[in-house]
Amino acid sequence: MTPQEKAKELVLHFYETVKNKYPSTSAMPLAKQCALIAVNEILEQLNHLPTEGYGMQYIGIIEHWERVKTEIEKP
Repeated sequence: MTPQEKAKELVLHFYETVKNKYPSTSAMPLAKQCALIAVNEILEQLNHLPTEGYGMQYIGIIEHWERVKTEIEKP
């Protein structure tokens, strides 16, 4: 899944949750905020993994999630 597709999937997942739970709010900004929290948690965990022997593999995964984050942050 591309970073663009993953970003869209995450935001839409949170959008549906926010919209259903709080129908009177503007759901999209909250959905993006929730998706960013989730991606930041993923990145934080990835940054704590041991890199010995796996450094290059993790770099690709971290770059993927950084691109997802960038896509979510777009207006």
